[in-house]
Amino acid sequence: AAGIGLSLAYGAAFGALYAAARGHSRSRLLEGALLGTAVWAVGYLGWLPATNLIPPVWRQEAKQITGPVVQHLLYGVITVAAYEYLSGKW
Repeated sequence: AAGIGLSLAYGAAFGALYAAARGHSRSRLLEGALLGTAVWAVGYLGWLPATNLIPPVWRQEAKQITGPVVQHLLYGVITVAAYEYLSGKW
């Protein structure tokens, strides 16, 4: 339960940072993909291996990396779409 709660808080924090720092973009898909990639990189290239919660990416197999990358890309696209919808820009 704590892990799920922390994941939701982590995602919400990045969504809030996105909303606060959002620039003008012509492509929701591209902006969402960039957001998702940034969130993945902060975690999987940064604090997760630094705290020994996961092995560094270069020590993982491709199948171990692919799932989280795809999940984070979807997170980014959905977050940008939700922001656009909730702010009336859809």
